[in-house]
Amino acid sequence: MGSRMRAFRAWAGALAAVAVVATTWASAVGDVILQDPNDGLPTGPFPRPVFMIETDKAVYSLGDTVHVLHRVTNGGDADYRMDLTQTPAFDLHVLNDSRRLIWSAHWGEAFYAFHPGIVLTAGESIQHQYSWEMVSNDELRVAPGEYHIIGVVHGDTDVSTSILVIPEPMTIALLGMSCWWLVVRRRHCTVASPLHLMRQ
Repeated sequence: MGSRMRAFRAWAGALAAVAVVATTWASAVGDVILQDPNDGLPTGPFPRPVFMIETDKAVYSLGDTVHVLHRVTNGGDADYRMDLTQTPAFDLHVLNDSRRLIWSAHWGEAFYAFHPGIVLTAGESIQHQYSWEMVSNDELRVAPGEYHIIGVVHGDTDVSTSILVIPEPMTIALLGMSCWWLVVRRRHCTVASPLHLMRQ
């Protein structure tokens, strides 16, 4: 009888130990499930395209050349594919203050409605440099004012900046001299007129 009781207790103890191990394993599996990446957060490498446009100055005198740098960089840690829609895929547009297109780098050139696309690896960049001579597509000189410079990527993201074009320094000097002469003449006439009347 005593041996049977000892055997039963040993069997019960072993069963309890199995239950504890099973419970611990279930808890561990539960923890892993709670860490399931399907929570909407990124869990692996992903691309991060950065679009940039830059001019060599913010304020230009009329007649200057505007130098523009347009760059796309993959700042992520996975390949970024640009599914472009035409060739050439990159362009530069200049809009006046009324948002009307006045100049394009590829104005008048033939284009094709196809592009094989571009793949930028992690850290890789592609860039284009442009020069605008402050003329319109019709070769007419532009007027002073604000202009919007847009780096165009057909099939992807455009990026823009603005510049200010002011009159040439010589023009400003001549205008200043003209205004000064008008003021002097007006003052002279104002002072001379009473004397002229008194002499009469």
